[in-house]
Amino acid sequence: MSSLGPARVPVRLAALASVALVSVSLGVLSGCTDTPPPSQLDGSFVIGDGAAPDARPVLDARPSDAAFTEDGAAAEDGARVDADDDLGDSGPHDAQRGDALPGLDADALDGALPDPCARTATITRTATAVVAEVVALDGLWVDVVATASIGPVNCTRRACPSDNPCCNTCTAELLLDGLFPLVPGACAARVGCSGDECNLVCSPPVLGFAQTFRGVVRSAPRPHLELVRTLP
Repeated sequence: MSSLGPARVPVRLAALASVALVSVSLGVLSGCTDTPPPSQLDGSFVIGDGAAPDARPVLDARPSDAAFTEDGAAAEDGARVDADDDLGDSGPHDAQRGDALPGLDADALDGALPDPCARTATITRTATAVVAEVVALDGLWVDVVATASIGPVNCTRRACPSDNPCCNTCTAELLLDGLFPLVPGACAARVGCSGDECNLVCSPPVLGFAQTFRGVVRSAPRPHLELVRTLP
């Protein structure tokens, strides 16, 4: 028994040394620190593929190099507009091509032209003076101060029944101071008197006092005034 006791001491010491060595190794492997290692999460998560971090695709917010042209402008589908594309008729380039101005039509342009019947006359004469200067005034716009009256009346000559004594049609000219007639023109289509032997309606109305009649003096075939309008 005494011979076996001394031999067991080295074996026990060796076992204790092995246990201590294993403890030291585990401490080294665990880092022996209370501070946890920094997180390796970068905010990108891939759900459901279970792939290792190095195997996951890298997500880049920038468009790929193929999405840019040589000058750096984005070339995505539908992102660029060709300068030659037709963008409608509202651009200034259309007017340069000889098109009509946008927003205007021919009727609006015609309405912007001066009214030829709104001209003013720079000459004022009496009816007597017009007769005396008719050759010099021929073709001019003149304001004639005169009194209109009904000239000779011309009627059809039908025998009227007793129940319709005014069955004939009658017309008459309007004379200025009884010297020369007013006649229709481009600005006054209805001039003179019409009706029957019982009643005549005249245009302009015969008022029995002097008025100013604006018109174009004509010398042939006889002196007359192409009426433009009667001034108030």
